[in-house]
Amino acid sequence: MLELTENGVVVFDQPQADEAGKVLLLGRQVPAATRVLHDLIDRAGYEALRVLTFLIRRLPLEAGLSWARALGNLAYFFDRRHLIAYANLKAAFPEIPPRQRKQWAKESFQNLPMNAVEMMRAPLLTAPQIGHRFTYYGYDSYLKCRSEGKGVILLTLHMGNWEFSHIIEGRRGRPVVVL
Repeated sequence: MLELTENGVVVFDQPQADEAGKVLLLGRQVPAATRVLHDLIDRAGYEALRVLTFLIRRLPLEAGLSWARALGNLAYFFDRRHLIAYANLKAAFPEIPPRQRKQWAKESFQNLPMNAVEMMRAPLLTAPQIGHRFTYYGYDSYLKCRSEGKGVILLTLHMGNWEFSHIIEGRRGRPVVVL
C-alpha cells in the first residue's frame, strides 16, 4: 500500500524492507525501490482503467462496441498469435473455407474488447435493456427449480459474454456461483 507523506515522500506500510533494503515481491527479494515502482505502475494502470470506463460509459453502446471491434482488429493485425488461432481453426474445421476461418479468428480478437465494453457498461443497464439484449433458453425451468428450493447447475459454452449471466441474476436478487 502506497502512502504519500506530507513532505512528498512515497512510503509503503506492507511489507517492510529488511535490513538490506529488500522486500519480497512475487516470491523474490527485490530492492524496495522496485516494489515502489511496481506499486506506482499498478496504480497508474488502475487509474487509466477508471478513466477508460468513465469515457466508455459516456458513449452510446454501439459506438463503444464499434471502438472495441476496431481495437480487436488492431490486435489481430499486430499480434502474431492470430496465426495460431487460424491454425487451430484450420485443424478443427478443415472443411470450412479459409476466408471464413480468417473471419472467425478476427472475430475472436474482437470479442475480448467488446466484452470489456459491455462489462464497463453493466451498471448502467436497466431491466428492460437486460431483457432486450440477453436471451435465456429454459429460463422457466431454472426459475421453477429455484422456487422449489432445488440447487441448479447451469452449463454454458464459453462464447460471447457468458460472464454476464451471474451479473444479471445477481441484480435480480438471485446470486450465482461460477466455477
